[in-house]
Amino acid sequence: RFMASGGICSSVAHFLLTPIDVVKTKVQTKPEVYNSGIVGTFTKVLKEEGVETFFAGWEPTILGFFLSGAFGFYLTEYFRRYYTSLATAAMIAQSSTPEVGASIVTSSLEIPLIVASAATSGFFCSFVLAPFDAVRIRTVSQPDYADNIFGVVARMVEEEGWTSLFSAVPVWFVKEIPYNVFKFLVFD
Repeated sequence: RFMASGGICSSVAHFLLTPIDVVKTKVQTKPEVYNSGIVGTFTKVLKEEGVETFFAGWEPTILGFFLSGAFGFYLTEYFRRYYTSLATAAMIAQSSTPEVGASIVTSSLEIPLIVASAATSGFFCSFVLAPFDAVRIRTVSQPDYADNIFGVVARMVEEEGWTSLFSAVPVWFVKEIPYNVFKFLVFD
């Protein structure tokens, strides 16, 4: 259930936001061409490239965020239960009454446990998202790079090696870990 809900929600939400990602990527990769702000860039892309351009890179976006959402929700719940069991065992060992130790974990450590589990999940999800985002960026910034996402991956790996797909993992740490923490703090 966690994987299905996380995968569906994440992929649908990010698919709907694909036009914003396209504009952001164009501004970042060609600032000399797209230098008229968000609204100006939207207008320029619509006028010069057509509405279909706003969904360039939708395939890696849906696949990447489906997998990341699925793993993110699953791993967060998995680590939350795991960290809770570790904390409970530690509190019970320190307490003269096991019930008191267990109640301390559930009442006073809930937020730190959510933060720890979401941060751990965000760490792992960064490795899932980075390759899909690399393909999305290449698809948007160089529309003639390959015919489809499989061609983009094959060409990137052939020309730049496997590491090119994971080169942005540290950036995803900075983005995904805090995002996951706040998402699950609000969600929980």
